[in-house]
Amino acid sequence: MYSSMSGLEYDLDAWGLGGSGKNVASPASSGVAENPSKENSSHYSRSTMSDAHALYERLGFVVMSGMMTAKQNKKGEWKKQFGFQSGWEKKTSKEYNKKASGFAILTGRSSGCSVIDIDDPECEHNKELMELMSECNLVAETKHGFHYVFKYDDRIVQTTGDKLDVRNDGGCIFCEPSVCRDDKGNTVAEYHWNKQPFEDEGLISLPDEVVEFLTKLDARY
Repeated sequence: MYSSMSGLEYDLDAWGLGGSGKNVASPASSGVAENPSKENSSHYSRSTMSDAHALYERLGFVVMSGMMTAKQNKKGEWKKQFGFQSGWEKKTSKEYNKKASGFAILTGRSSGCSVIDIDDPECEHNKELMELMSECNLVAETKHGFHYVFKYDDRIVQTTGDKLDVRNDGGCIFCEPSVCRDDKGNTVAEYHWNKQPFEDEGLISLPDEVVEFLTKLDARY
């Protein structure tokens, strides 16, 4: 069992997160930076941050950087805020500020990746889908679920669904080492890679059965 960022207990092995691909230690167990940078005052160690940026360069991702902060809404809930630049969807340059507090990978053709965003791992259709995606070799844990990153596939489209989203052309996902906290220091949003491709590997292709599952579940996918 594994204690997730949300405080829930997840059986990661049951979902294939202990299978192919390099398994990555959590930020807490990989060490804490004694003097984190002023711009990114997170609990990520300097080596973790460096490894994340090296991974994005190796996989050819187009990454946005910006200020990530937390803002309280009228219900008293803290929500992450990110400084998106105008026209970010058209960004092609792989240059970005590695000292920022927030980072996002552009999904779709520009970065060569398509992402399945699981917002609730305990939802029945998500459990079934996660079993189908057990061989995915780039998986991130988010505060509420997981990001499964595959080689770009135009058979699925950018969609927000029932506790299950697809991020593809025109979209993005936030990624390690992004972090933001409320005014009491509680984590509002945080991202950590659970699995990464080995150094000589690229992203794996989206399985046909995953595409079939998504389209049967909701034609919008």
